[in-house]
Amino acid sequence: MTCENRQFPNSIFNIDRTYTAHLMKAIEAAQAKADELGLDLSNCSIDCREERLAEQSDSRILSFWFYSEDLVDWMEGFSENFYDFSVAINPDSGQVIQVLGPSRRSAYMKDNS
Repeated sequence: MTCENRQFPNSIFNIDRTYTAHLMKAIEAAQAKADELGLDLSNCSIDCREERLAEQSDSRILSFWFYSEDLVDWMEGFSENFYDFSVAINPDSGQVIQVLGPSRRSAYMKDNS
């Protein structure tokens, strides 16, 4: 079964649904990071791609990208409220390898006033 995603036509979600369990682990890891920073993960879209590690051509990871929908025109760059998380998972073991993000500090600076 495939779905149509014109924004990310090469997304693994358009090709194969076998990574559903991996997606659930990625969501759990991203939610923990979002909770830590006080961000709302429910405002995010998700994309995924399979990557091969350069140093080990037979090794691969699933890279999930969670990103907020609060964007401005791409020609002007991201809005101040844009944030994203990346979660890398070993597709064979299902183990979370790494959680990174958000990439923009302004997105998670809290107003202490």
